[in-house]
Amino acid sequence: MSATATKPISLFTRIKGVFVGPGSLTDFGERFLILDRDYQTSVKGMYAIGDVAGTPDIKAALNAGYRVGQHLANMPRRTTTNIDYDVIVIGAGPAGLNAASELVKVGKKVLVLERKKSLQTVRAFANSKDLFLASTGERQLLGDFPFEDCSAKECVDQWDKILEDKKDIQINNFEDVREIRQRGAFEVFTKNKAGEEKTYLADRIIVAVGKPRQLARLAFGGSKEERVRYQTRYEGGVEGKNVLVVAHAGCYEGFEMALELAPNNTVTLIYEEDGDPDISLAMLDRIDKAVESGRITFYKGATLSSIEDKTVKLALRVQESTLSHLMDDKTKSALGDSADKSIDNDVIFTGKIVDRELPATDLRSFGLNTERRMSYGRWIMLMILFAFFAFVYMGKSGKAGWIPGVPEFIAGMEKFFGGMKMYQIWTVIYSSVVVIFGIKAIHKYRTQYRDGEQGNHQTKRLLSLMFFQVVFLAIIPELILHNWRAYGLVLAWPLNLDPNSYSGFLSTNDCYRIHFKTIDLRIWENHLYFGWTIFLTLGLIPLLVWRKGMRYCTWICSCGGLAETLGDEWRQFSPKGPANTKREFSIYVVLGFTFVTMMMSMANHHGLVPTGASGAVKQSVSIWYWIVNLFMCGIMPLVLYPYLGGRSWCRYACPTAGFMKLMSRKTTVTGIQPDRKRCIACGNCDRFCEVGVPIRKHALKGKFFSANDTTCISCGVCISVCPTDVLSFDFHPSKRPLPMAV
Repeated sequence: MSATATKPISLFTRIKGVFVGPGSLTDFGERFLILDRDYQTSVKGMYAIGDVAGTPDIKAALNAGYRVGQHLANMPRRTTTNIDYDVIVIGAGPAGLNAASELVKVGKKVLVLERKKSLQTVRAFANSKDLFLASTGERQLLGDFPFEDCSAKECVDQWDKILEDKKDIQINNFEDVREIRQRGAFEVFTKNKAGEEKTYLADRIIVAVGKPRQLARLAFGGSKEERVRYQTRYEGGVEGKNVLVVAHAGCYEGFEMALELAPNNTVTLIYEEDGDPDISLAMLDRIDKAVESGRITFYKGATLSSIEDKTVKLALRVQESTLSHLMDDKTKSALGDSADKSIDNDVIFTGKIVDRELPATDLRSFGLNTERRMSYGRWIMLMILFAFFAFVYMGKSGKAGWIPGVPEFIAGMEKFFGGMKMYQIWTVIYSSVVVIFGIKAIHKYRTQYRDGEQGNHQTKRLLSLMFFQVVFLAIIPELILHNWRAYGLVLAWPLNLDPNSYSGFLSTNDCYRIHFKTIDLRIWENHLYFGWTIFLTLGLIPLLVWRKGMRYCTWICSCGGLAETLGDEWRQFSPKGPANTKREFSIYVVLGFTFVTMMMSMANHHGLVPTGASGAVKQSVSIWYWIVNLFMCGIMPLVLYPYLGGRSWCRYACPTAGFMKLMSRKTTVTGIQPDRKRCIACGNCDRFCEVGVPIRKHALKGKFFSANDTTCISCGVCISVCPTDVLSFDFHPSKRPLPMAV
């Protein structure tokens, strides 16, 4: 055995890792600050806007800056302490500068502190990078900084001219904030580029910094790293060199750097993906001409495998594509399908951006609270919610009679509601909650995020959920038919017809008699419900999955009705990351357990189980009821809404969803198609996805996704909250119908 053998991980550590820490069920991605309606943080007098506050785009950042500036413009002093500035703005980005602009108009004394240079986030983009005016949120752009669809260079040039005219805004560039203390007024401790340390006193603080971004490092290290320049744009100073430019998927800045380096250097450009780079036709044409003229040597599907003293080695893969013409035939034949190639090299340029959330420790050092910190209060609330919903579900199911006082309480509730049974009372409450919060969700998506076609999509979807809940899951079964089996009109197996209800489902009731000439047909009412539920499960739902993916979950299902209305408030808390995606396999475990138990229940009902084994079958069905039906489906989803979002049951345990996922793997023809060129990597799509799909990764690659390869349930919320119209419903590229002949 090796002396350096790894110490085995304890069982406690493994279990803890499921619930706490990175990759756990409580890992829901980026944490954002808790703000009030005026952008004030948990620290009175400190405000947050822009990237650090989760503002996803330039228009939203500008408008947030304007709003907080207007809010503070007429606010009285908080302290009587002698201060240097009324407001200190930390961060000279679009949000911070627009806030400062509004404040100085009313005579406020304002200081803007910037760790690098003003508008650094936009300056770091390639000059030709397209910036898009968001279509979400407010239609009007507010403040003194105009913005529209343009290139990064055009935006910076325009705003620099505006800043030149605004002499009354004091901006200290290259001055880093090291610490903030509050003793009545705020003490801000800084250190500038020259190493000088300063302290300022301010009545209020506006935090308008961006999320820290770092460039992905190459895995070579050592002295050879000195040849590597990590940049997202060419900053000059390289002439007469053999240059390698590494262009990464999702970042077209490498192509622009290659074009800027080509006139004065020998440039080799490699692209790491096998597929075609998603760059503009104009840039593609420029690359093509540079290759034809010999100024750039281009290799697609290539990686940097090693760095030698004066050379680099490339691993090349040659495949046919629309860009294969950029390699001459001699090069193709020499390389074959895969080969290594050494080239002379003096400098390597690479600039793959890796986004990082602002570390929670940095936020806490300022005394700011972030979303969903598991305090003692939240743990206590979790236990209270569990006890409450356990009482509700057991009470309405008649399973809580053994608890002292419960029978009397239930009798009192039924009397108060005019003789209604407890399960009927719960149906009324459930439907009312879906309607109330459904209306609230409609208002939210039409005002905060999207109007027009996408706003209509969310309105139609939410109205559909409310309609099915009220009509088919309340009025028809409870008020008209008075038959619980009628829930099966819209609830597929095993949401209503399940191992526990199978025998009751087929018990005889009213009989329909059809008599015509020599035909005398009798049909039992409950057999009709049974037949319809089977047809719904094996006929209609597979058809819907084939054409529209898993929209049953987001347009019809009662579980989805509550998750998409009441649970919408917490949809950003869904578990994120590859580890939580792997845990989705649990849904097939529950599906298998349900299917086996169902078969056992059916066999037992029809007398196919030996008498001695009948008790064991009933015990298995009872276990299924308590674990799956009552605990997983009834109690835990509602308890976990404020902790794991509204779709923990649907994503990890719902047998109906598991059944649809199995079908969708082979049949679904529709999904979501990203327009990669428009993606600004804001992460709004990931944040609002209730089932943890890594949408941003798909968007940055321009990769179509659906229920075929993800847990996507086609709610379309990611489309509605995307500020730059990246996403849209579409057919799978290989299954898209041919256009009709004219």
